[in-house]
Amino acid sequence: MKLPSKKWLVIIGFIGVFSTLLIIWHLNTSSELKTNYNSFNVKVLMFNHAMCLFEGERIVELKFDTIKVFNRPHPLVKIGNQEESPVLEYLTYFNSRHTIDSILNLKLSDLKDFYNNENVVMTSGDEYQVIYVFNVTKKAIFLHHYYEPTIQKLIQILNRHLPVNFQLKTMEGLK
Repeated sequence: MKLPSKKWLVIIGFIGVFSTLLIIWHLNTSSELKTNYNSFNVKVLMFNHAMCLFEGERIVELKFDTIKVFNRPHPLVKIGNQEESPVLEYLTYFNSRHTIDSILNLKLSDLKDFYNNENVVMTSGDEYQVIYVFNVTKKAIFLHHYYEPTIQKLIQILNRHLPVNFQLKTMEGLK
């Protein structure tokens, strides 16, 4: 039996290495393409202490396929002992992985949990709460009358997908 020539061994070795690299590349790119957008959820709650009795709390929630806007009356505005549930004011179906990727690129999970402007009494000013869920990461961020540029970008991204009368108040006045 005749052994393959050195040239054929080199070619077979090259094909083996190339095939292995191709398989590794495919596994990496296919997992990137299969980012679990279904687990994505970001919710921003906003209210102003002075106006909350009249306007309630605005809630914007973006899931992988919908954007919802709710308004929840202030807890002091009750009927009997029942607290009012959030009222759905706006719903649109949504499918923009680009927008979700833009939010993921903000790296919300790297932010602190609480931001506070000590010059404003806790019972006044604008309050923002961000709840972020993606895969196994869950993060809650609270801001009391505090300008945080990353949260400002998040609000701007969300507002691009909402009619003007349902948009969140930006943080520009807090600078």
